[in-house]
Parts: sequence; structure tokens; C-alpha cells
Amino acid sequence: MQNNQCNLITTDICISIIIPVYNVEKYIGECLESVIGQSLKNIEIICINDGSTDHSLAILNEYATRDERIKIIDYKQNKGPAFARNCGIKNAEGGYIIFVDADDMIAENSLLALYEKIESAKADGVTFDLESLYEDGVDHTDIIKFEPHKSDYPEVYTGQTLFTLQRQNDDLQVMTCLYMWKRKFLMENNLLFHEGIIHEDDPFTICALIHTKRMIYLKKVCYLYRRRKNSITTKSHSCEHLIGRIEGQTDILRSLAKHNDTIETDFRKSLTDLILARRHYNRIRLIRLIRNDEQDLKLYAENFESYMEWQSIMRADYYDISGVMDAHTYKKLLKYNTIIVYGIGRVGMEVVKLLEEYEIRNYVTAVTKKDQSILGLNLHSEEIADLAENFKDALVLVAVGKNLQGILMQTAVNLGFRDVVKATEFFSDEINVELVEDD
Repeated sequence: MQNNQCNLITTDICISIIIPVYNVEKYIGECLESVIGQSLKNIEIICINDGSTDHSLAILNEYATRDERIKIIDYKQNKGPAFARNCGIKNAEGGYIIFVDADDMIAENSLLALYEKIESAKADGVTFDLESLYEDGVDHTDIIKFEPHKSDYPEVYTGQTLFTLQRQNDDLQVMTCLYMWKRKFLMENNLLFHEGIIHEDDPFTICALIHTKRMIYLKKVCYLYRRRKNSITTKSHSCEHLIGRIEGQTDILRSLAKHNDTIETDFRKSLTDLILARRHYNRIRLIRLIRNDEQDLKLYAENFESYMEWQSIMRADYYDISGVMDAHTYKKLLKYNTIIVYGIGRVGMEVVKLLEEYEIRNYVTAVTKKDQSILGLNLHSEEIADLAENFKDALVLVAVGKNLQGILMQTAVNLGFRDVVKATEFFSDEINVELVEDD
């Protein structure tokens, strides 16, 4: 079907525009004007009022009286943009779905161009460019910059291939507002936003790309992205923000594992590298907040372990060692001036990694007696007896396999150390050592 026929003849809805609305009375009018003024007329505009307490709903009602394509879904309680977008998806009737934030705008003639592009390619999704509009007072240097893609991607790709190419070109952008999707594709793959978290964009888009067989790119600025004070993307990184990012990254990893048989090799490496880098950065920031704020610990202690979970696998002689740390163990470790990791074999190295992961660096590694076999390690270790006189109040973590644990425990106690524990027991059995008989 040619697009002019879509405009003039068919009564089918070509595109559903989904707009979550929450306290944006200053911006919603400009947003709606940019949508209703599009040259593509067979559209529906689904506005979800998400418990606004200002005049946003009144403005929506006024526009709805002027344009019958505007549909308002009103919720009295604020439930977040993910809930609002999911509500829009479930109520949409258009062939395609695009998401617009209520303080942003669609560039002129963009819906027509996007519709023609995705129809001609028979694609499941199309991505495009944005232009950032900075309000006065927004510090450009303190937020991520979003600009049009640097390269062109003229072919039809799988979503995984396009992701990999764009990341290789340092050109990847996975914001929800930069994609339009076939509604049938979203429904068939049960693609919805993770409700209750901030920064739900990344997991939704990346999980959609995992499924996409036909993905295209339109090299055109279709979206005008307002950067303003107090928006989600310009606020500081609070615990809530960081945890939202970590939970979203967990969603991506789960999807990666679930669809393992259909994952392209290059995509797996590219995505895994991205997640590991982002997850480490977010966990470090979260750790620093929790170290300095008891209230944050109380608020998030229940799920701290899942937020901070990490895994390290040592592929040598079938050894598999992994570890996580709960919030209370973490706070307990912070009370010690010195931590002695007694043992520098596979288990000891894993305990060191665990401490480093949580930015605990007041540790010393120790052995019973130095010998030539440890001289090549990039880790300075002391003999345990040499530490006894000055560090009797240190926590001694006996980090060896089961066969040697009793011997090293007794050695440390005989030297006068007051707090000697097996690493596996101290971490509440969260360090699991399989097939390790001695160290």
C-alpha cells in the first residue's frame, strides 16, 4: 500500500503514538502540536495521564475536544512511565507503535517518513535520529550527550547485527524514543516495560532487538529531545536510579540466556562487554552511597545481594568458584581496620576479587610460609606469623579448600588472632567452591 493511500483512503490506523503524561503542563501542548501537525493523518494519539497533580489533564482534555484522534487514559495514582507505556501498548490499535515523552516533540513529517521506510522494508522495527534541545541552566558537561548517528546503516539487518555494528562504530543509542515497532511484533514476543524501576528504556529496546529479524535505520532527525532540569536523565545518580539500571541489565542478561540458541556470536560478545562495564560502574556508585547512608542500606538491604551479584569462573582443572555478598556481611567487613586473606590459591584469589569488587581494599594476603611457587604472582603476600604481632584484631579469612581449612584455622588461632573464620562461612555460604580439595 502506498502511503498516500494510507492518508486518504484506508480507515486503518497506521501508527499509535503513546505519550505518558505526568506533571508536564509546561510542555504537553507543544508535544501534542508536534504530533497532530504530522502529515500522516491516520494515527491515534494515546495519552496516559499518570496521576498528574498539575494542569496536565485539563490540557489533554482541551486538545481531545479539538482532535478526535487523541485518546486519554486517566490514572489518579502515579505509577511511572513503564506502567503508562505498557498501558498504551495494550490499548493501541495501530499497525506500528512509537513512544514519545510528554516534554519532547516529533520533528515535522517524521511519521510519514518512518511509515514509508518500515512498510517498504517489511521490517519489525525502525530506528532513527534525534536532536537534543537544551533548556537554560542544564549543565551539558554533566549528562550524556545524544546526537544523530555518525554512520549510515542502509541495509536490512537483524536487531542483533545492527546493535553490534552501531556499538563497533561508537554509535549505539537504545533510548525507547528512537524506535518505532510493529505492534504485532511486540505482542507476539510479549515485549513490555519493566514496571517499578527507573531507566526501563535500555532493557526494553535491547530485548526487542534480540528478537528482531528485520531491522532498519532511517538517517533522519525524527525526534526532538528536550534536556531539562529535574528530568530523569539529568537528575543525580541516586540509589533508585542505580538500582533501576542494574535491574534492567539483569533483565537483558536473562533474555540473553533464555534465547541462547538464537544469539549471534558477535552480538553476545558486544552486549556482554557493555553490560559488564555498565554493571560494574553502577555497582561501585551504589556501594559508595550505601557506605555513607544507613537509610539507603535499610531501604535496599533485602535485595542488595541481587543488585550486587557477580560471578567469576576460573577455567582451570575444572574449578568453578563464584561469590556474592549480602548487605549485612558487607557492612560487617567495613568495621575491620585490616582483613587478612589467609591463602592465595584459587579460593584466596576469588576472595580477593570479591573484596575488590566491593571496594574493600584494606586487606593483606598471607601464607603459612613463602616459597618459590608464589614469587611469580602479582600480589605481595606476608607470612602469617609476621602479621600476628601487629594485627591481632584483624579479621582472618581462611581462604583455602576443605582439606586445609582446619590446619590454617588452628595455625591462626595459635598465633593469637582473635577473629578467625572460614571465608565460605563468613560469606554465609555465598562463596561456593566446587571440586576444590586443597589449595
